[in-house]
Parts: sequence; C-alpha cells; structure tokens
Amino acid sequence: MVQTRDKMSRAQAFSVSGENGTFRLKGGRGGPVDAAQQGLLDEMTTFPAAEHDDLLDAAMSGTAYLLDRPEPRVW
Repeated sequence: MVQTRDKMSRAQAFSVSGENGTFRLKGGRGGPVDAAQQGLLDEMTTFPAAEHDDLLDAAMSGTAYLLDRPEPRVW
C-alpha cells in the first residue's frame, strides 16, 4: 500500500479510532493487554520516540483500510 500522508498524520487519525473504541486491543479495559499484543501497545504508547514502529504502522494502515472501505453490496 502506498502511503499518501506522513506517519504523524496517520498516527493522529489512528488515535481517534482508539479513543472512540473502533480499534481495541484484546484484554485491556483496566486489565493487562493480551501478551500477543504487548509489542503493539508498547509502540502505541511510545510513538514517536520508540526505536521501532512497524506494528503500529501496520495497525494504522489496516484500520484506515477497513474503515475507509464501502459497505459490501449484497444482492
């Protein structure tokens, strides 16, 4: 996928999905996040100062793709 916006702009748009509950991690809600998603949580909470942001970048791209798709047409 070719990105048309810079990473910071994509992260700001993605943060809205997290704040409104459109994007959620397994577990959480006052408890620990699922161990399989701990790396993503770490990247989300340390961006942009983190050493790596590949998981976050994938989550941002995937969420944008799913939210921007039109509803499927059913005949």
